[in-house]
Amino acid sequence: MNDRCAAGTGKFLEFMAASFQTPIERFGDYALEGKPGLSINSMCTVFAESEATSLMARGHRPQDIALALHQSVVKRSLSMLKRVSVNGGLVFSGGVARNRCVIKLIEQEMKSQILVASEPDMVGALGSALYAAQLEHKKKSVNVIREVNS
Repeated sequence: MNDRCAAGTGKFLEFMAASFQTPIERFGDYALEGKPGLSINSMCTVFAESEATSLMARGHRPQDIALALHQSVVKRSLSMLKRVSVNGGLVFSGGVARNRCVIKLIEQEMKSQILVASEPDMVGALGSALYAAQLEHKKKSVNVIREVNS
């Protein structure tokens, strides 16, 4: 997620994958074929796409540009993560956790392995369901206590 614009989110990667005419499921692997050295600095999806288009027009390989786009997302994500300080393991959830390039770049920057569930895009839904179940259990417990005290 990003605190300014979609240019730091999975939706941004999805949009850019479409621009590269590459399925989102393959975009991370495509970027892993790239070589480092380029950068995308724009915080806005429209401007970042313009930067990518400009790099293509200058003859840079699409895989290198795709890697730069992934690096941009990871850079923004890690800057926010560092605000809360990470001590110990890191669990990565959500649809972007299926992107091998993002995982690799985060692990390189954090200098440690991150944990990814087998179905990372379901983790938020499962957490919400567990939270709702806990609230329902507490509500039932309170009602039982009220009945006992009545």
